[in-house]
This record gives sequence, C-alpha cells and structure tokens, in this order.
Amino acid sequence: MNFKVNVNNLKETQLQLALLALPLKKRRRAMWRMADSVRKKSQTRAKQQKSPDGTPWAPIKRKRKAGGKRDKMFRKIPNYMRISQPKETSDLARVYFQPQMPGKGKFSTGVIANMHSTGYTITRNKAEYSASMQRYEARKGHDKGNATRAQAKYLIKLGMKRRVAKSEVSQRKKLGAYTVRATAGWIVENISYMQAGMLITKLKNESKSSKPSWNIKLPAREILGANVEEQTKIFKRVMQGINHGWNVKKQDMKG
Repeated sequence: MNFKVNVNNLKETQLQLALLALPLKKRRRAMWRMADSVRKKSQTRAKQQKSPDGTPWAPIKRKRKAGGKRDKMFRKIPNYMRISQPKETSDLARVYFQPQMPGKGKFSTGVIANMHSTGYTITRNKAEYSASMQRYEARKGHDKGNATRAQAKYLIKLGMKRRVAKSEVSQRKKLGAYTVRATAGWIVENISYMQAGMLITKLKNESKSSKPSWNIKLPAREILGANVEEQTKIFKRVMQGINHGWNVKKQDMKG
C-alpha cells in the first residue's frame, strides 16, 4: 500500500519539521531570535507610521507649530518592547511592552499600546478634566505666570476686546470707544496663563464646553506584529542561522 502526502510548500514544511526535531535549547534559541526579529520589525514600522500589513496609520489632528507638519505617534513606546521566555522547559517566546516607562509615572505602556492597536473610546468628564488640567498647570508652574505670546495671538484671532482704562477715556471719549481690540503686549502683561486659557475656551464656544462629558475616539493603529511574508523570511533566516537552512536561497530571505 502506498501513501501520498500533498504539501503546497515542501521547503517550508521541511524547515518546520527541522525546527521540531531540534533539541529544546536550540528551539528556545530559535524562538528567541524570531521574537527579536519581530520586535525590530515592529520598531521600524512604528517609525514609518505603518501597520504590519503596510497600511499607513490614521494621522493625528494636532500639527507642529513650525511648518505645519503633523507629529509622529509612538516615538518612544516602541523602544520599551521586551522579549521573555517564561519557563526553561518551554520553547515559546513572547514580545511584550515593559510595564512602566522609567520616570514617567504609574501607567502601563502595554495598556496604552493595546488601546491604540485595537482602537478605543475615551469618555472625558468636564469637571474632572478641568480639575486635572488645573493640577497639571500648577505642577508646571503655569498658574503663577502670565499668558504666553501664543495664547495672546490666539485670543486676538478670536476677536478679544478689552475695556479702556480711565487714563485713556479722555483720549478716546471723542471717538466714543470704550472697548478696543486687545494687543498681544497688553494680554501678556495683564492676563495670567490660567485666565487666558479660560478666555480661549469661552471665546471658542466649543460644543464640548457646554456638555458635561464628551468622547475621544482613538482609531486602530496596530504596532506589534509581522505580516505573513515577513514571518516566512524571519523563519527561514533563523533556521539558516542554526545550520538547518541548508536548502534556503539568499534571495528568499531578502526583506
């Protein structure tokens, strides 16, 4: 009796069988190298602002002040990817995010990365948001300083006016002008940072300012992983590195 086995890709199947036939220590080494390659691929794509399948990430709304270019996302988080192998008897390896950035407060980089990878909706409460912003401004020392030039320019753009001082009344009485458009110099000199922020919110009359809460939607931006073609090339490269890729051609490994 004859048996026939149909395999679509015989070379890859042979490599997989070779991997299973390796001693445990070599399998652990091979899986570690594969995980390390996936980590590096993920870091490279994060710099390119792309998902594993090559799709560009949805751009953020905020732009840089100079040049009007949009900021890049996840400039630091990919640097905190780590590799681990839980047990000495296991040949599994995993890529994960370091639980906490050094000196960046108590939050998990893995949770943040997962929120952005799968997409997430954040609900903001107006009262809690205002209180947290006040604490932030106080910690930065902004609550004690004057308005910035950027705030002044924005207030002028929104059409801010000021009352005419008593010393100016006699000069302007003939014109009947008791309110005038504020200048950047006057705003910086007479208005605090916190006051300028409240005035901007009031003058903008944003829809969210009149609501007790609002939602912020984060689109899905996948960070960690490798596509099928990259996985195949990584697998072949690693197997060749431990002398079990004798029938792998170099052109098949170019990435």
